[in-house]
Amino acid sequence: MRFFLRRLMFYAVALWGAITLNFLLPRLMPGSPLDGLMARLSPAQLSSNPHMVDNLRAYLGVQKQPFFQAYWHYVGQVFTGNFGISTSNFPTPVSDVIGRTRSGRCSGCSRPGGGAASSTTSSRRR
Repeated sequence: MRFFLRRLMFYAVALWGAITLNFLLPRLMPGSPLDGLMARLSPAQLSSNPHMVDNLRAYLGVQKQPFFQAYWHYVGQVFTGNFGISTSNFPTPVSDVIGRTRSGRCSGCSRPGGGAASSTTSSRRR
C-alpha cells in the first residue's frame, strides 16, 4: 500500500509540474500567439477590420489577468478538457487536433498508431 501511495504522489507531482511548465513556457517566450496569427494576415485584411486584434484576443481567450488568477483559470480549463484554440491549425480546437493525432490520422505519422518507436520495438522481438 505504501508503494502505491508513493507512486500516486509521484504522478500527482509530475502532473502538476507538467501543467505548470506548460502554463509558464508560452508566457515567458517573447511575443504572443496572437503575433503569429497576425503575421499570416495581409495589411489589407488588417486595415479592413480595425477591431480584428481585439476580436482575436477575445476568441483565443487572451485576457489581461493577474498571474495567479490566470494560472488557476488555466488549471481549471485543463481539468475540464478545454485546451483552447490551436494557433497552428486556427480555428480548430486543440482537443480536435489531439483527437486526430491519437486516432492515427496524423499527417506526420508513418502509419496509424506507429512511428519510429513501433518499428524499433517490433524489430527487437524478431
